[in-house]
Amino acid sequence: MPEGKDYLNDTMETAEAREAKKKKGNPDAFGWDVFNQDSLLRAHEKRLKHIQFQPEAYEKQKKQIEDEGEEGLKFAGFGFKPTEEAKKRLGEAMDKILEKKKEFSRRRAYNDEEDRTYVNERNRFFNKKLDRFFGDYTEETRQNLERGTAL
Repeated sequence: MPEGKDYLNDTMETAEAREAKKKKGNPDAFGWDVFNQDSLLRAHEKRLKHIQFQPEAYEKQKKQIEDEGEEGLKFAGFGFKPTEEAKKRLGEAMDKILEKKKEFSRRRAYNDEEDRTYVNERNRFFNKKLDRFFGDYTEETRQNLERGTAL
């Protein structure tokens, strides 16, 4: 077997398992990759679980379009009118999603005694980020400025 071609001897099951493991990886590892196609599809499918597909209504609409003949096919995508029941179900599903989102958001505690190094909220977040990365290096300079002994 040529060097580097060992995978040719693997069974289909082990190859699929290896690929699945590679694909799954560590989902928390890359913050910038949160909105990739796979995660967007998973989120979409998760949202669709709350909205049940109704084959009877689908077949009824399909038959109605077929009965209209050529005109029905021409405007099949644009002439669809959802029923009031379908609108109500969609609204309820969206309300459930919003309620679920509220559980995960929380107001951050405001520390009144912390040093104010900001002029507005946006600047406060920016300064917090700077402090996270460069705080160790600038601490001495900041203390000297506060004491008035800076060079």
